[in-house]
Amino acid sequence: MTGYVYLIGPADGPVKIGRTDNPIVRLAALQTSHWQELEIVAVIGPIDQPEEIERTLHREFHQVRIRGEWFSRSDALFRRVNSLGAWYPRKKGSAA
Repeated sequence: MTGYVYLIGPADGPVKIGRTDNPIVRLAALQTSHWQELEIVAVIGPIDQPEEIERTLHREFHQVRIRGEWFSRSDALFRRVNSLGAWYPRKKGSAA
């Protein structure tokens, strides 16, 4: 199945590492139950079998897991998602 692996979180807080068919729809769904404004931090994809990449990231970064699919941000995490071809959505209010 083709999909995306995403990192979503508040601007300066932990990130949720998950998978979805549509990162924008997933962001909206997560926002309804989160008190802070969330943003899409990084996206990998579209890729085949995103569940494998998600599972790998969860395993590789278990030491910074906060709870469930929420992880502390770290340089190592961002280096790893960069190595997987992550792209970074433009932030609200930033120049094109």
